[in-house]
Amino acid sequence: MDRDDSIAVDMKGNVTTCQNMSASTNHKVGHVDQFDDISLDTAYHFSTRSECPRCPVAQLCKGACLFLEGEYWEAACDNSFTHNLAVLAAALYYQTQGLILTRIEGESIRRDYVTSIEVINLGFVESNGDMKTVAPPPRAHKPFPVQVVAA
Repeated sequence: MDRDDSIAVDMKGNVTTCQNMSASTNHKVGHVDQFDDISLDTAYHFSTRSECPRCPVAQLCKGACLFLEGEYWEAACDNSFTHNLAVLAAALYYQTQGLILTRIEGESIRRDYVTSIEVINLGFVESNGDMKTVAPPPRAHKPFPVQVVAA
């Protein structure tokens, strides 16, 4: 948990890093019977991750899951970024009474090789939401190359 005044406890009294985690994994950090021994030292605050200080939505997502690492954290980061980018665009739209966030530019956005991010395609807006303006054409279906034989 990312707050000093909150803990996640399962039905057996096990304290875990998060309400979404099982006590049968390394996310168990103690038990309510030994409350003073509960210690959370496996979390990564978003300010310590390399991507977060360069992210335009870090204040919305707070670094995704505090306890994930490696490829799992990267996937959670990508998902949280996409979700919160839409939240940011909607908030700006409503706060500015109709301005549309179309692009974010910078020297390095989240990762070293990213210098711009397309947010909302104006062609889509101008077409009144016609998906053909932004979606790739449907893929042609090819027959499966192996003949299926009943057993």
